[in-house]
Amino acid sequence: MPGTLNTECVIPVAVMALCYISAISVDITTLLAAIGCQVTGAYLSPRFVVRLPANIIKRFVALGLFVAAALILAGKFGIFPSGGIATGLSGNKLLLFSFLCFIYGALNNIGIGSYPLTMATVYAMGLSPVAAFPIMMGACTFSVPVGAMQFIKLDGYSRKITFFTSTFGVIGVLIAALVVKSLNIAMLQWIVLIVILYSALTMLYSSTKNDSGEE
Repeated sequence: MPGTLNTECVIPVAVMALCYISAISVDITTLLAAIGCQVTGAYLSPRFVVRLPANIIKRFVALGLFVAAALILAGKFGIFPSGGIATGLSGNKLLLFSFLCFIYGALNNIGIGSYPLTMATVYAMGLSPVAAFPIMMGACTFSVPVGAMQFIKLDGYSRKITFFTSTFGVIGVLIAALVVKSLNIAMLQWIVLIVILYSALTMLYSSTKNDSGEE
């Protein structure tokens, strides 16, 4: 599963990155730091990921998504920062963001995905919520292929699913790019939150069901 989640995203993510980076302003240093650190994390982790049991991976995915959802929800109710107007980071904030991006690049290979975690981090550090999109997509454009190549070498992915998802995924991301650019930020945050929670609950239910089946 983690291998397929990575290989199927390579082309759609690259297309989406071009859409967002060309349309949304973001500091180049912050963007390059996110890319470099996620690539490093993505390169180092696949050999460990392929050895993990499927249910353990699913629970890691669910946990990461619940944490991201909690951070976004806390921001909506004023408990936690919910974004600012900045388009870049510097100093200690940039160093911390770079370290977290390294972790997120590794988590990509477990199947958690860096999008919700990156978005929550962007909010917490005072960046504009919209800036999360070129950062997420730009970093994943480079880190996902690196992780995907490692999974391909280890033969840990589904070729058929990768082909179909990549083909139709490109159409989906082009539509999504137009929608995101026209959405109100507050509405966008709620939509992201709903998607994250649905994904987390689905993944947790799947791992529990598998446990019951094994028994």
